[in-house]
Amino acid sequence: MPNYAKGTLRPSVIDVGWPYQVEIEVPWNGFGRRLEAITGWVREHAPRPRSARRAGSVSDATRWCFEDRDAAMAFREQFGGKLIEVSHR
Repeated sequence: MPNYAKGTLRPSVIDVGWPYQVEIEVPWNGFGRRLEAITGWVREHAPRPRSARRAGSVSDATRWCFEDRDAAMAFREQFGGKLIEVSHR
């Protein structure tokens, strides 16, 4: 079982609050200036975003997690990636 740093949300908690997630593969040389664009977009369009790495994800990928589907779709249209909708059963 992994240890989580104080203040870090577990993936199961993120899935409940932010069920619309866009997974983007990290380029071999990182995001570079694109990360600034992503961060700026998220701050402007999607309050309280989270990013998380998941077991079972592409090994070099990150997920940007959103409370609402429209924000996740707009993010995906701008930056690419795969939309993942987490179901709660």
